[in-house]
Amino acid sequence: MRWEGSLQNRLMELWKTPEPVVGMGVTECQWSDRTPWEIIQVIDDRHIIVRELDAKRVDRNGLSEMQEYEYSSNPENRTAKLFKTKRGHWRERVGRSLGCTKFVLGRAEKYWDPTF
Repeated sequence: MRWEGSLQNRLMELWKTPEPVVGMGVTECQWSDRTPWEIIQVIDDRHIIVRELDAKRVDRNGLSEMQEYEYSSNPENRTAKLFKTKRGHWRERVGRSLGCTKFVLGRAEKYWDPTF
């Protein structure tokens, strides 16, 4: 297994994934950043549609790793169709990430790495 990006993101990807439910939070784990999403449709046990959440930073920590966000749903935000791999990971089959980032179900979380 290749370890790329942040340790926090790689550890999140190892969490046991709950069954998808409409309204459940989802976190996209990128290199070291994280993007919050919500499930808007469960197609079947291996396919879901998610929509990115709006994330407003509410802390006053400046350029810091200590970040706190407020999340809200926005019907105008982009959507993505995800599929569950044989190993149990959720990914996009095509699109902007071409399957290289993982999505973790159960929690929506935003993080912007200030070191890049």
